[in-house]
Amino acid sequence: MNTKKRIIYHSGFTLVELLIVVTLIGFIGTITSQIFIINLRSQVKSELLKEVKQNGDYALSAMEMMIRNAVNISSLQCNIPSDELTITNQDGFTTTFSCTNGSKIASNTSSLTSNKVVVYNCSNAFRVVCPTPPLYPKYVFINYIIQQTGTDLTPTPGSITSLEYQSTISLRNYE
Repeated sequence: MNTKKRIIYHSGFTLVELLIVVTLIGFIGTITSQIFIINLRSQVKSELLKEVKQNGDYALSAMEMMIRNAVNISSLQCNIPSDELTITNQDGFTTTFSCTNGSKIASNTSSLTSNKVVVYNCSNAFRVVCPTPPLYPKYVFINYIIQQTGTDLTPTPGSITSLEYQSTISLRNYE
């Protein structure tokens, strides 16, 4: 008796194999999407921090340059914290820096910060120290906080971008 051996070839996958592959692909997809989301949030946070830093640095450097080169600071502001500072420039004209909470830092009619940031801690932003007797130049303490405004790129709550700026500036050209 000749019995032929029948070789049966299975051309497919079992249900268990398919479930394992689908589960692995789903797991890898979830991990990949989470990495992508974390990377995107990091880029947004970085962009907002850069915007805040650029605005704060520009405002502080513009004020420092003008105050250093000023001839005088209004004597009415000596030793009193204020949200305004008035200086007399070398050309005899005055410049007034103002800081309004939840708004901007401005000099006379132009803004030193953009609409993408707001300024806080302005009630004590400027403090002029007038030495007695006036043998030494007046100097100014500047202190404020720059924070992002609500934008389309606002990150998750609790991760608001803000930076504090402080500086002490003395007059070079004083009367």
